[in-house]
Amino acid sequence: MRASFLIPGNLERKTGGYGYDRRVILEAMAQGVTLAPVALPARFPFPNETDRAETVRILKAIVNDAPVLIDGLAFGAFDDAMLDVMPDRVVALVHHPLAYENGLAPDVAQRLKVSERAALACADAVIVTSAATRDILVDDYAMPADKIAVALPGTDEAAFAHGSGEDAPVLIGVGSLTPRKGWSVLIEALASLTHQNWRLIIAGDGPERDALQSHVASRGLSQRVTFLGEIDDTALAGLYDRADLFILPSLYEGFGMVLTEAVARGLPCIATDGVVATQHLPHGAVRVVAANDSADLSASIHNLLDDEERNALAAQARAAAADLQRWTQTAKIIIETLRSVA
Repeated sequence: MRASFLIPGNLERKTGGYGYDRRVILEAMAQGVTLAPVALPARFPFPNETDRAETVRILKAIVNDAPVLIDGLAFGAFDDAMLDVMPDRVVALVHHPLAYENGLAPDVAQRLKVSERAALACADAVIVTSAATRDILVDDYAMPADKIAVALPGTDEAAFAHGSGEDAPVLIGVGSLTPRKGWSVLIEALASLTHQNWRLIIAGDGPERDALQSHVASRGLSQRVTFLGEIDDTALAGLYDRADLFILPSLYEGFGMVLTEAVARGLPCIATDGVVATQHLPHGAVRVVAANDSADLSASIHNLLDDEERNALAAQARAAAADLQRWTQTAKIIIETLRSVA
């Protein structure tokens, strides 16, 4: 089987959603299925008029004899002109609803919710990356549950982390530097822990970098906090291996692949209750704190700066690592969904 996979912008972008798309393409190929990437304009979900015209042209050019998978970052922002020329047998891939992005003006969020609801109604099937997203689509977007398949992000087997071996525990965070990721909450949490030994490394880049670096400086943490920018997969694997504690302070994550990647390496992890991946892990595998609550996050970090506490949580993560879903199964679910509409 062959299917077109419509993805906005550069497929090599270092985000969880694009990482999911890349890996599914590779795993599908290993299972004898070609998901042929088709690049949509990069400005989605906020296309301009030129982007809209280009998207209509791309949709019209698709040969209408095979299923089409469309990434939700674009699909949820399709307008009537795009929906009118959409090919048959369309499957939408929703990482998380567009209106749930933090920092959107209320009118923008409402506009995205309306457009995504209209687009999803035109899809023959929908794939989501978590049960929580499925429930949102059923409850808030009027999607029939039987049209939705859940394909959790997979993880690879990995060697357990060795740790930093340093006197001061090394805390790491991984993700784009945007408001939804909650880095400013983490900085505030750490500002009250200057009496303890630790240092923080954040891998990722984005529009909030300058503001976050200024925030760090204003709290007197510049000697303790390092922003690495975007790093490749080899460097990321090395970062996980030398870490002592992983922290994901996001306000909301449709899943949060970096959390399961950290669990796969047996790292003790803190994540907020806004990270949906915590719902797909055994109770106690990670320490869960309230989203956007620096005091709660600070208290949890304080406890886990203790070696004994950290080691106990690491043991829970190692136990959970063996049961994480693999990418082979993720691709299988997507392939089965595409075949169901073919």
